Parts: sequence; C-alpha cells; structure tokens
Amino acid sequence: MAKVEGIVPDAENFRQWLGAALSALGMKPAALARRSGAPINSAQKFLEGPQADLRMNTASKLCRQCFLEAQKKGVTLPPLMVEINLKAEGDE
Repeated sequence: MAKVEGIVPDAENFRQWLGAALSALGMKPAALARRSGAPINSAQKFLEGPQADLRMNTASKLCRQCFLEAQKKGVTLPPLMVEINLKAEGDE
C-alpha cells in the first residue's frame, strides 16, 4: 500500500473533483459506490449539491476507487485541488 502526502479538500472541491473523475472514467456514481463498498446512493446524493456531505470514510472509499479504476483503465484523473490559507489568523 502506497502512502502519499496530502491535505483533505473541502466538500465543494471534492464534489467538483469527483464529478470530473467520474466523467474521465466514464462511470456512473452508483457504479463507483458499488465497487468501492460505499453506500449505493452516496456519490449521487453528494454530487447533487451542498445539502449532502459525505462521511470521511465514504469519501476515502470513493477517492481510492477512482484511482484504482483510473489505473485499470489507463486514465489520468484531474488533480484534486485544495484551497488553503497559509496566513495564520492575526498575521498581517
């Protein structure tokens, strides 16, 4: 198992990435959820909008499955972008 350094994205950035990843993979959300072991409707509900968030474990399963599918299909996924503010509160 490989470990990579990273930062957890916010829900909106992950939502955008997941939609783009599914498009790149040519997969439907339910198929990804099923293959990942996540609740069957989780990806679809999450993609429908900000009223639905994911549990960390579910997001992790979906993300890992996207990368596994990409490796199997020889597809390059879009980068998973994370916005961070490097300025600490109170810094000027």
